[in-house]
Amino acid sequence: MDWKILLAVLVGLSLITTGVVKQGNFEFLEKYDEMSEKIKGLTGEIIGSFPSSASDVSKREIDVKAEFSDPNFDMNNKKIDFTIKFNPINQDHDLFVNGNKITSGSQITLNIFGYSGLFQVHKTLQMSGEADKIKVNGLTIEGAEKKITIETDGLSFDEIDFEGLKKDIELSNMNGKLTLHGKMSIKVDKEPVKIQAFMGNVHVTPYNLTIDGKAKRVLISGEDYSASFNS
Repeated sequence: MDWKILLAVLVGLSLITTGVVKQGNFEFLEKYDEMSEKIKGLTGEIIGSFPSSASDVSKREIDVKAEFSDPNFDMNNKKIDFTIKFNPINQDHDLFVNGNKITSGSQITLNIFGYSGLFQVHKTLQMSGEADKIKVNGLTIEGAEKKITIETDGLSFDEIDFEGLKKDIELSNMNGKLTLHGKMSIKVDKEPVKIQAFMGNVHVTPYNLTIDGKAKRVLISGEDYSASFNS
């Protein structure tokens, strides 16, 4: 055996036996980084194979696809970016930005960035909160020293899109179907659904909600359906 490789192995064993590497994923990985740099300096290569980051030893991500009818969910007090399309004509409840009603003779596309506050969808949209930036049909509105306020008591919308959403999703009293990893299909009948550490896209209409992305855990009525994929 080459003397450099032998020396690297001995250094690694020494570090382990003297208690430098302890139990626990995160502490272990931190110490491994230090150890690998020392070994690399001696041999020019890293001996052995370990997880490259803490996320590698955490629960694996699961492909999640879902289709629900009659969506009922909220994103209250979560900082989110999204797009709303709606027709301002014949609204029972208008949408106000900084106290001014948003109106037009045709459909409006509203891009909202950094929103936080009340956000609830069930047939209509309820909002009361603040955003960092808004685009109204491409025209940008930015808050100079303070946030932009947005309010509606029940906006009738055409669609809402979240692209690249990275949040937990909680849905109540849902009807529809989830598919995990393209293998497990689960029917949901008026049940609560929790999708934890979700990353992906969500499309909402007044009558349907679709989800396409990845997550760490999926719970339906409290039962963890992702456990079999994380074992």
